[in-house]
Amino acid sequence: MLRCFIICLISFSFFQSCEKGSIKPHVLKVKTGNINIKIDYEIDNMPLEEMAMIYTTPNGYPFSVWKIQYIVSDFKFYNSSGVWKDSGFYFLDSQDTSKNLISIHGIPVGFYNGFSFLIGIKPENNIHNVLPATNDFQGMFWPEMMGGGYHFIKLEGRYSVGGVEKGYAMHIGENGFSIPITMNKNFQINNKIPTKDFQMIMNINEWFRNPVIYDFETDGESIMGDSAAMRKIAKNGSDVFSIN
Repeated sequence: MLRCFIICLISFSFFQSCEKGSIKPHVLKVKTGNINIKIDYEIDNMPLEEMAMIYTTPNGYPFSVWKIQYIVSDFKFYNSSGVWKDSGFYFLDSQDTSKNLISIHGIPVGFYNGFSFLIGIKPENNIHNVLPATNDFQGMFWPEMMGGGYHFIKLEGRYSVGGVEKGYAMHIGENGFSIPITMNKNFQINNKIPTKDFQMIMNINEWFRNPVIYDFETDGESIMGDSAAMRKIAKNGSDVFSIN
């Protein structure tokens, strides 16, 4: 009797060990991921060198770029299930490499075929002090006497006409002048690829080229509050970015 009991006990322990050994370790699967978008700047395939009068506008003016500061917002990511929206606001500055990276977190896993965003701010948020109270955002205030809110973009530099250098300031703000951008790019967020890195390149000459050629001398070298000039630059801005 005792012998039978011992044999049964050994057999039970053996099968228990087999069952435990067959259990696969639990793998934690990500449910959301992240996207990092690095922004670089060029002028018709030439890297941006600030204040270097080595570039030419589409209508022939030698020009330089002093700074590009802008706000992007209203990111939307598209997949077969619909649209995932990000509510963040991002300040970018060509003079500061630390402010040319957009990091977006919490994107649901899945296959995506692109994303869109605004250069600028939707009207309901384009109000003084709605954005975070940082020096960057406060430095983008649009004058209250002109409606308040924020600059969407400041693009500044110098150009030459007839051997004479002049300054230009392409400042856009006011509701109705935000610039919609659409980037067609297939990518996936999953357990193996929880973070996706992209490079976007802004070709600065596209602000002056398509669909209309912008002329500093006839359209204006300082456009803040000039609806006709701001509209031209805003229309041209829809294709300033490419993506890698």
